[in-house]
Amino acid sequence: MKSRGFTLWECLVALIVVSGFTLIVQLALSTIQRQTFFQRDEDRLNWYRFKSTLTGDNLALQFVSQDKQLVLYSPITMKKYQLIYNSEEQLLKLTGEKNGYLPLLYQVSTCQIKVQDSYLSIKVGIHNCEYQMKYYLLKAGEIYEK
Repeated sequence: MKSRGFTLWECLVALIVVSGFTLIVQLALSTIQRQTFFQRDEDRLNWYRFKSTLTGDNLALQFVSQDKQLVLYSPITMKKYQLIYNSEEQLLKLTGEKNGYLPLLYQVSTCQIKVQDSYLSIKVGIHNCEYQMKYYLLKAGEIYEK
């Protein structure tokens, strides 16, 4: 009875196939990791842009009321705005008194907006990450003194 093993060529072909498969898997994992990193970086940048829009001096937003939506007033533009979360579009937007809106955050899966003791608290979920802020709002008509 003669036992026969693998030839050198068969071992070489198997080694090439396994190496190729490993290379493809490593490349795919590296690409996914890079995309995830860039997505989180972009989300973080969008979050800071959102915060600077709400808290910046361009609008100087002040608190008016909060029923279903948060109503804010800008003494700069002398207009009222609503901060609205649309769960169907996964969009957090700032709307004016008349037509039009300013999209602030996209792909928002969860959103909580509340005002308590003159502090605006916003907590949002974007791509399985949670972002939150707490900001002191003047009531409409109040003047900030340093």
